[in-house]
Amino acid sequence: MMAAMALDVAVQVVNYRTARQLATCLQSVLDDVAPSGPAVGVFVLDNASGDDLSDAARRHPEVVFSTAERNLGFGAGHNRLAAEHDAGALLLLNPDAELIEPATVARLLAVLRSDRAVAAVGPQLVSSAGAVDLRDHGELHGLRARVARAAGHSHYRRRNAPADAAWVSGAACLVDRRAFDAVGGLTPASSSTRRRRTCSCASGGGAGGSATSRPCASATTGRRSPRGRSISTPPSGGSPASTSAPPSSAG
Repeated sequence: MMAAMALDVAVQVVNYRTARQLATCLQSVLDDVAPSGPAVGVFVLDNASGDDLSDAARRHPEVVFSTAERNLGFGAGHNRLAAEHDAGALLLLNPDAELIEPATVARLLAVLRSDRAVAAVGPQLVSSAGAVDLRDHGELHGLRARVARAAGHSHYRRRNAPADAAWVSGAACLVDRRAFDAVGGLTPASSSTRRRRTCSCASGGGAGGSATSRPCASATTGRRSPRGRSISTPPSGGSPASTSAPPSSAG
């Protein structure tokens, strides 16, 4: 998992006063990645939070740590991390997220690669108590979804099988690098402070592709996005992801 190697996936985590949660997050990611699987690099940016991450850096020499001179915010923080590598896909992951299903990264990547129209893939998010977070994606099809989008809102519905989505949560969102670059990355001003961010690989045209919600992972928090088709993916054949109340992880 060296940054110098050609990477299939770069796991990006923006830390802001979440050192304790970050330790669990990183361990879950490293445990998830198999040596025989995709080439994965892990990149952590401390967003000028004042957290001492030296212990984490010593425990995980395979992880690339960097520190921002000032709080860049969620979007600009991820854009800065994206500039540190040329991986074919970016897994935006909240520091309080934990991957709980085996081979989550590999399975999300397989879905992303299965259709060139797919720009982003998100897992099903669940709480530590096992409750599914309906806001892990926004519905794309159906009357309620259309009405909600027309009003600038989202329609939420539990999915236990892969489905096209209007957007998938930035708490755990695998984005195709080409789609990410085509829209210029994330909005620099986007912030996660006490607010859910949407990984808006919004469905429908533009430079991206589509988004897919696929219940298959476990992560805790967040939301944000580029354009294209999104897929929401359920657990193990659908795997869940776990979500807790979002911290101000990006400033």
